[in-house]
Amino acid sequence: MNTKRTTPEIRFFRFVKKTNRCWKWVGSVNDNGYGQFNNGETMVKSHQFVYELMVGPIPKGKVLDHTCHDPKLCPGGPSCPHRRCVNPTHLDPVTRGENVRRGVAGIWLFKEFCDRGHKLPNGQLDGVRKTVDGRVRRFCLQCTSEQQKKAYERRKKTAGGKAVRSSEYRGVDFYAVKGRWRSRIRRNDVLHHLGYFDSELEAAQAYEEAAKKLTARG
Repeated sequence: MNTKRTTPEIRFFRFVKKTNRCWKWVGSVNDNGYGQFNNGETMVKSHQFVYELMVGPIPKGKVLDHTCHDPKLCPGGPSCPHRRCVNPTHLDPVTRGENVRRGVAGIWLFKEFCDRGHKLPNGQLDGVRKTVDGRVRRFCLQCTSEQQKKAYERRKKTAGGKAVRSSEYRGVDFYAVKGRWRSRIRRNDVLHHLGYFDSELEAAQAYEEAAKKLTARG
């Protein structure tokens, strides 16, 4: 009986589809879109395994950059097909900073002007936020400020030209900054904020309920 085990190298290339350019990994991928492979001891990234197999150890303090990835043509992220490439000639060991600079984030990081032509300090976008999927997006604070001012003016116009508009209901007013009805109640020199509401009536009901509870407490 043949008891010889298949080597990790042989198993690895069963999941590789070679093309004229990239070597596409057709095995499993992790949540970030990179190929993953069980080397017999633990799960490792496919492109790291093939680099160490065919080139050598990854230098300390370096990460592997996929040179086949063009950030101007591919948005990157988990769906990026280049993350599945295991062609060792497409893998370049670089520092994390250089890896970021070469990617999509690097394009934004070193821009001198935002899309609306505002000069960015030090050639960088001065704001950073994370999207729902966890990816970092940078933005121009001047653009954001202008958009907020326009939105405020629209809400102020809706409120009859006032930042705050009174209501016929006690404890209720229209707060233009939020564009919603605000409900507040004062008891024993303490102002209780009850929230913002889409309708004037909802805000009034919130006031009445709070008034009952505070009265019951004495």
